[in-house]
Amino acid sequence: MILLIILIVLSYIPAYSFMSERFSAYEEYVWYQGINGSVQLTNTYPVQIKELGMTYNNKYSRFLLNKIDFENTLKNKNFFFDASLGLSYSDSFLPILSISPKIEFFLSENLEASVKVFLSNNIENSRGFQAEPFKEKIIAGFERGYIKYSFNKLSILFGRIDYHSSFSKDNSLLFDYSAPPMDGLYISGKVNNMFSYDFKYASLGSMQLDSTYIFEGEEIEIISRYLSFHKFIFSPKDYLVFSFAESCVFGRTIPGNILDYTFPFFVFYGEQNNISMNDNILWSFDINYNLLGKVNFSYSFLVDDYQYEYEGTKDLEPPELGHIIRIDAPLYCALFSLSYLRINSWVYNQMFPWNRYAFNDKNIGTAMGPDIQGFIIKAAGAYNESSRILIKMGYYEKGDNYSYSDWVFPIVDLYYYYTHIGIEPINKWAEFTLTGERIYKFLSLNLSLTYKYNLENTENNLSLESYIRISL
Repeated sequence: MILLIILIVLSYIPAYSFMSERFSAYEEYVWYQGINGSVQLTNTYPVQIKELGMTYNNKYSRFLLNKIDFENTLKNKNFFFDASLGLSYSDSFLPILSISPKIEFFLSENLEASVKVFLSNNIENSRGFQAEPFKEKIIAGFERGYIKYSFNKLSILFGRIDYHSSFSKDNSLLFDYSAPPMDGLYISGKVNNMFSYDFKYASLGSMQLDSTYIFEGEEIEIISRYLSFHKFIFSPKDYLVFSFAESCVFGRTIPGNILDYTFPFFVFYGEQNNISMNDNILWSFDINYNLLGKVNFSYSFLVDDYQYEYEGTKDLEPPELGHIIRIDAPLYCALFSLSYLRINSWVYNQMFPWNRYAFNDKNIGTAMGPDIQGFIIKAAGAYNESSRILIKMGYYEKGDNYSYSDWVFPIVDLYYYYTHIGIEPINKWAEFTLTGERIYKFLSLNLSLTYKYNLENTENNLSLESYIRISL
């Protein structure tokens, strides 16, 4: 009955068409148009492809339009083929092989489906895909697969898809672009030009525990994991957007009170002290302000509320907070970005391993967190409609705390900061990346060079990646 009421209410929310690919040219184009003020900037990715509807025109936007055409993202086709072949170098030379066919089709006027599989020699599975080994040095699996039903003012998607939630696009406190795709239910819509809404409920599989835990009065060895997320977006002006999002990872041995986390219109709890609850809840507050299409400001603030019992000292900051500040400035044929990232030492972590903010051994939130601070400068420029160069420079400080670290919080000598970031030893390094891209009809040539310079407790490292991408 509750679900029926929800569907009736949401039937007044507009729906859209196929979902874009992670890091696709279309997503870049929408984001670029957003920061230069041509369209209202979104903080929900993947964007939902319907039509371009944008007019901002310069060398950089023409390059992105050319890349959209290269990827066949908006053409009326059902079958897409994407493959990359090349060579990478870090400690040794390794081949690059990736094949990703995709099918998109409409089952009816309102019902659509998409399936994308992949085959890759990335046996380390850096994305954390749910993949199976194939011939020892190859992995294969489903990257995405969904059915989406759209009627007048509602969009409901069921299946596996990437998700991202941040105005800064490539940095997210809740869903990083490098996070694995998840299987679940997605509801999205737009009430009017001022209010929109996202809901996500996903299964994170089950976890075999390395020792027996007492859970709700019973000894357990295997536990199921889930994620529930909802976000409210308020846009009082085209140039000003606010959003509040809440994400929760929790474990259950039986269905129990799973439904407590699935009602999409209520926040989970109204207080920060969650010590007795078997879940891990994170809150994110985001704001984006566009100044006359010349400069775009975005800020994200995250609170990981588990055991948020900080009483504080005058010169210290609670270890459960995260921040991202970013400034973007589009110019005639280029884009410049300056950002500051800080995720304190105990964000994403939790006492119970099944409640940690991770999936398939990868962080769901920002991939480098927790316990990280960084300053990043980026520049991207196109010198014609077929070529561009991207430059990235960064300075980072990383404490010795990770999403898989042993639980020691809140022991007093680690609960408060000894250092600028958190848990010692502190690693410091500078990083420089130069990337070039050239498009020839259905071929794309890509070259990326990264140098990591040790400042403290790390090693110097040079990595090179060069490949040809084919899109049909």
